[in-house]
Amino acid sequence: MIIRYRNEKTGEILKEYELLPNQEKFIKSGKKFLLYSGGFGSGKSLALCLKTLEHCSLPNNYGILGRLTYNELQDSVQKMFFEVCPASFIKEFNKAQSRIIFTNNSELIFRHLDVIAESEIRSLNLGFFAIDQAEEVPENVFLALKGRLRRENSKRQGFMTCNPALTWLFKYFKQRTDDDYELFESSTLDNAKNLPADYVESLLKYPENWKRQFVYGIWDESLLSERAYFPVEYITEQSQFSRKPLREFEGFKIYHEKEFDDEYQIGVDPASFGQDYSAVIIVSKRHGNVVATWKGQISADGLAEKISRIGRIYRYPKVIIEKNGIGLAALNSLKKVYPNIYQEEVFDNITKTKRQRLGWTTTFANKPLLLDNFLKLLRENRIRIYDERIINEMKTFVWSDEAKTKGLGADKEFHDDMVIAAALAFWGVKSKVKSSDLILPEPPKRSFPGLLSQVQDGERLEDYIGNN
Repeated sequence: MIIRYRNEKTGEILKEYELLPNQEKFIKSGKKFLLYSGGFGSGKSLALCLKTLEHCSLPNNYGILGRLTYNELQDSVQKMFFEVCPASFIKEFNKAQSRIIFTNNSELIFRHLDVIAESEIRSLNLGFFAIDQAEEVPENVFLALKGRLRRENSKRQGFMTCNPALTWLFKYFKQRTDDDYELFESSTLDNAKNLPADYVESLLKYPENWKRQFVYGIWDESLLSERAYFPVEYITEQSQFSRKPLREFEGFKIYHEKEFDDEYQIGVDPASFGQDYSAVIIVSKRHGNVVATWKGQISADGLAEKISRIGRIYRYPKVIIEKNGIGLAALNSLKKVYPNIYQEEVFDNITKTKRQRLGWTTTFANKPLLLDNFLKLLRENRIRIYDERIINEMKTFVWSDEAKTKGLGADKEFHDDMVIAAALAFWGVKSKVKSSDLILPEPPKRSFPGLLSQVQDGERLEDYIGNN
């Protein structure tokens, strides 16, 4: 595809650009949020400027084009925009305000985003925003700009570029499946014909792991390999078993139906702060697999009630709930409604005796033990995870020097709620199941003695309990 900008009166071609396939798709896309990720010199900034100019061609539009620092803004993306945009399209440029007014009365402001004030963002009535090298920009700036896309008679889009890096962008554009977001990935080699040959040759002389990221534009969890806790082969192995749940029950994804001759255990990782997520994982001790999962934002009382309701279905299995932070509030609510809660053994320094205490307190000492138990079961190929969300969190779970992670946890901008809940659920599980035995069991027959004989054939146990 070729983009040509012409003089409206004479038809003279003022600027002309032959687009790469991904540049064309990026510019044509109508999704609300777009990201062009790629290696050095892969044509990202040009695509961003052309997309920006497309929005500026709409009469009376208003948008922002930004980069993290003032120098980077001035020397790169702002400079490129003026090269791309025909001078005759511009009615006025106010250098002091970093503002272009176009002949159709659209406006574009340039901003460096490291010091942009929240009050300034709140005052914007945007038709679009564009961010170059968005991996350098904090997530809260993106969220603030996202909230200002409210201008009528505009396409209301946010579009960005980045080099591959495991930042908040990876969460939105790689891990999540949201129809409002679209990702375009490109390599330096895709644009080789527009680059000096010696420049490309010099890039190809760098170490292979560097080239994967900054030349080939490969954007995956391998970028964490040096700090990764879970070996990639374990993740690959579990990925082949991921599948959709059989059904859902009160927000829980059910991967196996309950069996009455099985024994279960529940791991719970409550939210650590207001906007964090809680996770609940139920595992089969007989089959060595995850049978049900839940993740969401919920109050401490609500979490206790949810655990109690699902626990009743599985005959009140032991619940191992982390009580760090506000997890203590969830535990205090849970012990009022649930009969089988894990007790940790602690040493009383005053009485010099051991005693039992409800809940699991994560420390620097026991967190490695908790996760090593989980890792051991993975290494021995004795468990199946099924839920892709757990597997994705394993990919970004790393050794860390941050105090709040106690040596291990999710990399910045990622979550580990489901990994911790799964590790808690498998704590103390001495699975003797051989890897060859780890197959999906047949759904149980619905004919049971005594009270359970009242459950009709084909009726789920929780349906009976919920109605009686």
